[in-house]
Amino acid sequence: MRRSSWRILLVPLLLVLLAGLIASAQAGSTCADGRKTDEELVQIATHDLVHELREAAARALLERLARAFKEGEPPSVAYLEGLVGGPSPELRQWVAGLLSLSIMVEISRGELPIDQLILGIYTGETAELRQARAWGVMLALFAQETLGISPESFARKFVEDPREIMEIRLAPELALDLLRRLEGLLRGGEEELWGYHFDGSVEAIRGGAYLLAVALLHMKIGHAPYRLHPCEGWFELAERGETAELRSIASHFYFEIGYCAPPDPEALRALAAGGASPEARFFAAMIYVEREVGGRRLGLAGLIDLALHGESEELREAASLFLIGSFLEALLDKKITIAELYELALRGETPQLRSAAGGALGNWWHFRLRGPSWAGRPEELKISDIPRQSPAEPHSLEQALIIFAVENTVAHPELAGAAILPLIYIWGE
Repeated sequence: MRRSSWRILLVPLLLVLLAGLIASAQAGSTCADGRKTDEELVQIATHDLVHELREAAARALLERLARAFKEGEPPSVAYLEGLVGGPSPELRQWVAGLLSLSIMVEISRGELPIDQLILGIYTGETAELRQARAWGVMLALFAQETLGISPESFARKFVEDPREIMEIRLAPELALDLLRRLEGLLRGGEEELWGYHFDGSVEAIRGGAYLLAVALLHMKIGHAPYRLHPCEGWFELAERGETAELRSIASHFYFEIGYCAPPDPEALRALAAGGASPEARFFAAMIYVEREVGGRRLGLAGLIDLALHGESEELREAASLFLIGSFLEALLDKKITIAELYELALRGETPQLRSAAGGALGNWWHFRLRGPSWAGRPEELKISDIPRQSPAEPHSLEQALIIFAVENTVAHPELAGAAILPLIYIWGE
């Protein structure tokens, strides 16, 4: 939530800037259809005062760069490090993962020395830059030294079809040894991996170990995880592990990957409501809601009730994530109206319910922009479909969405977020 009293002071300034924003939307882009250049997207993501506009620009740029990566033209590490090491929180957040993949490519091509990269994990200007370097180095070394494949080909699996990673086979003894070393890092200790020294007291190193452990646990490694810990041991780590990363990987395995979670829905809900760690509660909540929705025991009304009255924040958050899809289905089936969805995003009693409604509204607008292929698809999105409070008359959908985001960003951030997906499409295509 971005709601603090000082933000109220931004309202007059934002309204003053509204005319300028509309003018920039009308004349600032070199593309007549609203599409922005890379440079324009970076400028918006870095300097705009409205979070939702910065977010849309960062994600539009990421989609474009990821598409180039997939097509065999990975952005250079130097360019991406400039974004991930720069002043925009949104660019740092969204581009860090792609940077780690470009690092793997340049390691494969002999353009980046490992020693220099490992040093950069400890000295990077931003937390996201340090994390991206750790992800890239550890995944590259795992591919090269453990799997015997090029880091570039491993990186491409993440972009082209991550399911291929789940088909990788690794000898259980080799997997067990690596899992033990990764657990040492996740506990905050120091370990030697592939001939290099890593210090788990550094957050970025733990982040790298976590990502690698997730990938490894999804591979075909036999009973190695259960030889490391029985289900009860994983649960103990999920609730009382020394670090958030250790609790997260243990929770991920216990509740999802390892099929250790209790089958009884009430027992699972009790863990989601009263587990000893936020990580255990989150994964328990996600599995509980997934099972209940999949088993058709939890429909739209039940998800709304859970988002309102769930016994823990994690249960309410899980309900919110699943509600987005349920709201969209209800819109298609005409069981809920756009006006009702808008009202929930504006005045829903919990942030989770408002967020789900705002997310569904944004997805609906996005679908209408793209012209989805289902039968009986909704009509094309029009300027008049975007509500506004100001007398300013938008001349394009882009302008209407900018006005919508500006008007709601302070008082109604969940509603303002509905502008993000359609703007990503308009700016990025």
